[in-house]
Amino acid sequence: MKNKLNYLLTIIIVTFSFFPVNAQFKNKFQPTETIFKMPKGHFFENIATGPDQDFYITDYTGKAIYRYTKESGLVLFKTISGHPVSLRFDMEGNGLLTVHHTPIFAGPDFTKSMALYRINTKGDISLLREMPEAAFLNGITSLNKETYLVGDAIKGIIWKVNVKTNKVSIWLKSELLTQKSSDGHIPGVNGIQVHGKEFYAVNGDRGLILKADINQSLTPNNLKVIHENIVIDDFVLDDKKNLYATTHGDNILKIDANGTITVLAGLEQNAIGSTAAQLGIHIGDPNSLYVVTDGGLIFGNDIGARILRIDLGK
Repeated sequence: MKNKLNYLLTIIIVTFSFFPVNAQFKNKFQPTETIFKMPKGHFFENIATGPDQDFYITDYTGKAIYRYTKESGLVLFKTISGHPVSLRFDMEGNGLLTVHHTPIFAGPDFTKSMALYRINTKGDISLLREMPEAAFLNGITSLNKETYLVGDAIKGIIWKVNVKTNKVSIWLKSELLTQKSSDGHIPGVNGIQVHGKEFYAVNGDRGLILKADINQSLTPNNLKVIHENIVIDDFVLDDKKNLYATTHGDNILKIDANGTITVLAGLEQNAIGSTAAQLGIHIGDPNSLYVVTDGGLIFGNDIGARILRIDLGK
C-alpha cells in the first residue's frame, strides 16, 4: 500500500499542503463536531445534496456511496464496482456520478479508466459511457436539468454532459484550467460550481480561483482570475458568494468577495484531509457547514474518514 501511494502523494501533497500566500487571512475557529467517523482506510471524496434533503457521500477507497440524514445518521446507500468520485442530483433525484475504474493509488494508468454513470436517489446506477478522452474526472456541477459540467483535473477541460442524449462535448477549455506543466503530476482544475449565471472553478496547481459569466445560450464567457495564490481542493458558495473551501490539508477556509481568508477549522477541530463541503441549508440546518474528510489517509496519518459539522454562527 505504501508504494502505491507514491504517485498519489506526488499529486495531493504537492498540491494541497501549501497554505495561501500573499493573502489576507485570519483564524476564527468555529464550533466543530464530528458527527460520524469511519474506520481507517476509508476516503470520503465528495458530498452532494439530494431533493429528499439527504446528503450523499462518496467513499473512494470503499467503492461505496453513503446517505446521511440527521435522523438516521450515515447508512450505506450503494456499492459499486469502481471508485466513486463526485456526484450531483437534480430536483427529481436523477444525477451524474464520476468513477475511476482503476484507483488513483495504482499510478498513472488510472488516467485511462474514467467513466460517467447515471445515478438516482432510489439507488439505481448504470453506466452512461466510458470517457477515454478524459484523464482525471473530478468535480461536477449542474448547468441545467439535463446537462452537467465535469472538470478534468489533468487536461484542464470542463466537459459538458447531457444525461438524456449521452452526448459529451467540451464546454470550456483554457490555459487557466491547465496544469503549469503538461508533463507534471499536479492537478489543474478541481472543484467547480454554477452559481446563478456565473461559473466558478479552482485550479490547484496554479493556485487560482476563477469565474466566468454564463451567457443566455449557456456558454461561458470571460473566464478570469478572481483570487490568486490560494490552493484549495473543493468549495461551495452561499447566497452572498462567500466561498467555503476544503484544502485536503488540515484547514477549512472561508473566502469572502474581497479575498479575505478566514480559517474556520483546523487540526484541533479534526479537519484532517478535508475534501468537500455542503451548506446545511437544504437539510434544514442553514447555519452549518458539513465537511467530509479522508481522515489523513493521503498523508499517512489516518484517523478515519469523518463527517464534520461546523457552526457558522449566522
